[in-house]
Amino acid sequence: MKRLGLNHHLLLVVLILAFPITTLFVYAQDSEPMANPECTSDNLADAPAQIDELYTEAQTAFSNGDVRTWLENLRAISWLTSSLRAFCDNYVFEGDAEGSNSQVFGPVIFQPGIYTVTATTSGYLIAQMETISGGCGRIPFSMIVSEGDATEGAQEIFRVEDEDCTALLEVSNLTAPWTLEFSFIASGE
Repeated sequence: MKRLGLNHHLLLVVLILAFPITTLFVYAQDSEPMANPECTSDNLADAPAQIDELYTEAQTAFSNGDVRTWLENLRAISWLTSSLRAFCDNYVFEGDAEGSNSQVFGPVIFQPGIYTVTATTSGYLIAQMETISGGCGRIPFSMIVSEGDATEGAQEIFRVEDEDCTALLEVSNLTAPWTLEFSFIASGE
């Protein structure tokens, strides 16, 4: 197994340090209103402490040479920020269908609540969700669009029960450029 040199260690440390700062800078520059009106500092008060704790654990693991724990913490930070983004902004998946009949995204984390799912394409599209854990519903989400049915957008409802839904999203049978957007509508309470 090849050991990383000092320059590689410094690069990794710079990347680790830059990730949260870059993320905060990007969001600070975003002047568009959040899609979810429940995305407030009061409702997200625990998020910074959770990210700080994971970041501290990642730094400690890296300093101790525990790459596996370091990567697990970086993955947890990524999933947490993904979850926050989905809760506040919505998830948008898109593709051009060129050279691919299917694409898998995730894991994706949805907060409890009700979402509209809008598919836009001039071609065919099948979207299916494979639950990893949580409140993804008794019947897994699926959506089938026939050619010409979604040029203006076709919609369905997706409900996440009492706990976060962690899932993989597979989009297949693609014949034209497409967009699939999950928009948070309301909490499930």
